[in-house]
This record gives sequence, structure tokens and C-alpha cells, in this order.
Amino acid sequence: MLSVLFLYNRSRSSVIGFIKLTIISVVGITDVLYVTRVQKERFTDLAEYDRVKHAYIINNAVLRHAKQQMRVMHPLPRVGEIDPEVDFDHRAAYFRQMRYGLYVRMALLAMILGKSSSL
Repeated sequence: MLSVLFLYNRSRSSVIGFIKLTIISVVGITDVLYVTRVQKERFTDLAEYDRVKHAYIINNAVLRHAKQQMRVMHPLPRVGEIDPEVDFDHRAAYFRQMRYGLYVRMALLAMILGKSSSL
């Protein structure tokens, strides 16, 4: 699938150009790939959602074009946008991301509840 990235000039309030992108053309120069699902609730036309919901799927074939030190992140839960085969790739950081987020939320709750002296 091909996407178009529009270059916007805020001071002129206008589009000044565009770049045509594919996931393969972007993943090779990316340090962190933050993947999210296509959000059904943002579509007014469900046929359009059905057309694009699986437009980008990150799998091992895509990762073959990625840097070895790149990281794949995701807010979880996933809905098909990352193939489970990627879970075993060293670049998959989303389970660590989830675990670290848990610790941050625990620390925030401890601070709010006045238990931060033990941290």
C-alpha cells in the first residue's frame, strides 16, 4: 500500500508538497517504528475502514528491510497490525514497553497515595 505524507507550512497555512511512501521505503531508515491500529471509531464510512484496516501489517517480511537496531513499539492490545511472528524478533519492544508502563503507573499511584518514600 502507498501512503502520502503531506508537507504543511504552518505560517502559510498551506500544503507545500508531498512524499509518496511505502512501509518498505520507510522501515529501512527508521530507528523506532511505533505501530497503532487503524481506529474504526474514526471512520464514518465502514466500507472505507474495511478497505484500509489491514493496509499495513508488520511481519518478518517487512522487518527484513529494517535496521537490526530498530525497535518496534505498540500500545497494545493489537488487532492484526503486527503479526505474532514478530514477537520473537529482538526488535519487538512492545512487551517491555507494557511492563515499564506498568511500573510507571505503579510509581505514580504510590506518589499520589503518599507512599513514595519507599521508592
